[in-house]
Amino acid sequence: MSVPWCRLLRAGFMILMISLMAASAYSADRGRELQMKLNDGNVAFSAGRFKEAITVYSDLIRDYGFSPELLHNLANSYAADGRNGKAILNYMRGLRIAPGDDDLRADLALIRKKVGLFNDEPSASERFFSYYDMNQWLTRALAAYVLLTLLLTLNSRFHFKKGVFRSCAVIAGFIIMCCVGAYSQRQKWNSAVIIQPETRLLLSPFDTAASNGSLIEGTLVYGEKKHQGYYYVLDEKGRSGWIPSASFEPVNTSSATYSPEGAGQ
Repeated sequence: MSVPWCRLLRAGFMILMISLMAASAYSADRGRELQMKLNDGNVAFSAGRFKEAITVYSDLIRDYGFSPELLHNLANSYAADGRNGKAILNYMRGLRIAPGDDDLRADLALIRKKVGLFNDEPSASERFFSYYDMNQWLTRALAAYVLLTLLLTLNSRFHFKKGVFRSCAVIAGFIIMCCVGAYSQRQKWNSAVIIQPETRLLLSPFDTAASNGSLIEGTLVYGEKKHQGYYYVLDEKGRSGWIPSASFEPVNTSSATYSPEGAGQ
């Protein structure tokens, strides 16, 4: 004897509702746990226990993932603890996720000035294109391309008025602008930050090699190639040389590159 469809539908609906309620309860528990741990970190920071705050925020990032707020709190804790390289690294990671965050930008500029890292005044175009990172420019280019394709497809079927071609030209120009923005940010995507107090810039990938100068903590570098435990990098001022992989960490927050190995990819 077959089971009536209405019973199957009711059973399926009940299973779905129970699953949604369980997921909601789990999410609520996770949210309360996150808030409690976040409060612990904030209390530790306010009390001047900066190392404890660093541990709490780092654990939260490990358990819950990156967020601009957690990275900002972690960076502030490192800055207060005098670990400027780690602070700059995490300010930049926060900006990687939220490039338009003015508070992160201001704190990053302040600490870079404090350690003696000064940038040349960017041009209007550099300021404009730095508002988004490479990924965000490419996402916008893809969305515009989909819109352009849809518009052209509809026009071929319904034969809109001539104004559609002006719209297509504007969208095509926007796509080109996004591609230029992504290209201008390509090098920054694989950037890394010096986290050691002072790192020698070596002429060869050996600890006993002659030095070409040194990199102060917080300097931005771009990995180009690797040899054993050393990376050949280019710094912000155009100097190049080999540095040990333990002396820097990549800005990239993806799981695939969250290690010194990622800076050279």
